Amino acid sequence: MIFSSSVLTKIGFSVLSKIVAFAFEKTMESISKNEKMISVLKKCGLPLRPENEFESIYAHTLVKYSVECKNKDFADFFAEKEIWEAFRIKFLSSYDEFKEKINTYLNIGDDRFMKIRSAGYRNVDDLKIEIERFSRIFDETIKEAMSPSDIKLLSGQEQALENTDNIKDDIKYIKDFLKDNIDVSGEFLKKSKELLDQKEYDKARIWLEELNKTHLDSNEKKWKYFNNLGVAHLGIGNDKEAANYLIEALKYNLEDQNALENAAFGYHIKNDNKKVRELAKKLIEIDKSSVIANQLMVLSCDTLEEALNYFETIPLEIRHKDRVAGAIAFKYYQDNDFENALKWYDVAIKERPQDKELISFYADAVLRKINEKNNSNLPLTEKDEKEAEESIDIF
Repeated sequence: MIFSSSVLTKIGFSVLSKIVAFAFEKTMESISKNEKMISVLKKCGLPLRPENEFESIYAHTLVKYSVECKNKDFADFFAEKEIWEAFRIKFLSSYDEFKEKINTYLNIGDDRFMKIRSAGYRNVDDLKIEIERFSRIFDETIKEAMSPSDIKLLSGQEQALENTDNIKDDIKYIKDFLKDNIDVSGEFLKKSKELLDQKEYDKARIWLEELNKTHLDSNEKKWKYFNNLGVAHLGIGNDKEAANYLIEALKYNLEDQNALENAAFGYHIKNDNKKVRELAKKLIEIDKSSVIANQLMVLSCDTLEEALNYFETIPLEIRHKDRVAGAIAFKYYQDNDFENALKWYDVAIKERPQDKELISFYADAVLRKINEKNNSNLPLTEKDEKEAEESIDIF
């Protein structure tokens, strides 16, 4: 059984207490942290990976915290209804209200903390430290519950915020630069390309957005401007903005293979499969063996059956290229056929072993496959449990 929001609320908070009780059983003392987590999750009927909803995220957070915590009284604290409610507020993005609720709870003048104090913790400052630790695990679990693409978007947004402090210095440097250069647009485009090659996506965005578009005196420069701006936004996780710029860039370079590929990817972000297919067909006319064109054709199919029918027409050596293998794996993944998804993700990862997005989808598919088996009351093999541990480590 998986605890959905309604189920967890209906049966009350005894589930949270059970998590703590199982985590502190004597039998848990001799096994590894990951083995403890899997054991507690299975005993409580929770999926190996949290669902993207508060109740599941909180329960998983409590499991992670409890298997590491040395003091059961602290773990019991996070099974309290008031604390559960406070973290629900945090989940809904109201951090100030969350902090206020926690502080109100800590200042209650009764004997609520006598058990903790009697265990050697003299004041609530120790408890505040534990709340911060639990809160960090909670934030990590929220990310774990997201789809890999959501994680990528969030990471890009966080990176953009980290770069904000440098923006004023960059703009000052740009303005000084303008005084001494005649071919403004050419130098801006050259500099932005250098920054993109260095994966300095937010700095490249700043350079491009400071450029007055009236300096773009040729279609080639306009294409480079919008294309580079699209790539920069993609790098910082602004997928929707990136899609608009990549599509705009195509207007100024209609026959270029790179422009067609990037615009097709822009339409893919927008879920406009009809336009993706239209551009992918143009790319195949240019180069039948284009890996990216075939990847896009697979991704643009509306159903798994349609994708498989097209996939069979692709030459065998192209099917096993990382992008095409990853595309058919994703179609299987979307259709909840995790066994075949894993088969093709494995092919893709062999060519791109450092690709974090592929690895994230692979790990997610492993956990979903095992969850299905667990929910069907089928016994988990040692291989299943080992794969689950490795996938949890990835997240």
